Amino acid sequence: MILRNELISKSWIKSFLQINFVLFMLIFSANVISNLLRSNITPSDIALNQLFTTPEIFLKTIPVSCLLTSLILVNKLIKSSELTAMYSLGFSSIDFTSCVLRLAGFASIITILISGFLQPSLLSIKSDNYNFLEKKFRKLKKQGLVTSKIANGKLWYKTGKYFFNYSAFNQEDNTLNKVEIFTIENQKLKNIKTANYVYINEKAQKRPNTIREIDNIDKNKFLESDIRQDSESFGIPIKKEELKNLEEDILGLNIFQFKKYINQLDKDGVNSSKYEVLFWQKISISLSCLIFAALGLLGLNNSNKRSQTIGASIGVTFIIVLLYWFFDSFLVELGKNSKLNIYLSTFGSLIAAIAVIIMIRVKQIIREF
Repeated sequence: MILRNELISKSWIKSFLQINFVLFMLIFSANVISNLLRSNITPSDIALNQLFTTPEIFLKTIPVSCLLTSLILVNKLIKSSELTAMYSLGFSSIDFTSCVLRLAGFASIITILISGFLQPSLLSIKSDNYNFLEKKFRKLKKQGLVTSKIANGKLWYKTGKYFFNYSAFNQEDNTLNKVEIFTIENQKLKNIKTANYVYINEKAQKRPNTIREIDNIDKNKFLESDIRQDSESFGIPIKKEELKNLEEDILGLNIFQFKKYINQLDKDGVNSSKYEVLFWQKISISLSCLIFAALGLLGLNNSNKRSQTIGASIGVTFIIVLLYWFFDSFLVELGKNSKLNIYLSTFGSLIAAIAVIIMIRVKQIIREF
């Protein structure tokens, strides 16, 4: 039993690495070719950008590789009658399935490490040191604001005359929550203002807000009259577009920090649906390795498999994958826009895939009888 498991594991891993390499190179080459068509991008820019987008490619190729590897391995064993020989020696389809799913489990762990740690790290490095790539590849303009990492639950921004921190950006009503603004004059701290919320370059609407302001901090004497507390609404003169790099900072957080930030949004009463969907999508992509591997194993109990060519199987597989990606993207967008339950939007496609596997397996069992 141990020897058979070892043989299956070696064959599966070898096929998985080969298929993953081929798929990776196909996507990598397509991206390079499309970028070469741009007139404002140099080969060195393309090389750097491809390095930072490598994790994103692997997140697409690893689940598909699990599916194709299982499919090709089963087809190979059936064509060579090795699977029949294994069954005659007491090796059941359940043993085969458990062996492959364990290997797919390792692929699933690798996927969560990539999406939860490697990808955010590279995005963070890209945002900090290679900011010019965003202008060339995405044409996003950042005017005047310099962002730093999240520290003590807050994000910090700096402009020429002041810098400020806040706990969350509420895109629905265009406000920053739990804000501290530090005004600078002649390279000295002049004023500190704290508020429950601040509008971004918009006409303020009247609603409850507490503001505490401290003036003349740069003076030799500090008076009680310099401290004021009032209730009003006010805005700060920055553009909403200048906060677009906020999402880059958030996506640069590892999976634990990302979850902590989402909890902070919920605590501040900010709609966090978009980020919760992105968080659970990391888990969903990881679990898809197991589901795809199981889907590729359905041929273990197909007595007509010999009459079906591997080309036809791969063709059907790619159609299934495209349909899965389309359906998954559709559900994710609904979840980001709060039009669908977060868990249903991220795991709905997996549930549908599991339902397909169950239906196919039930039909196989009925045919056997």
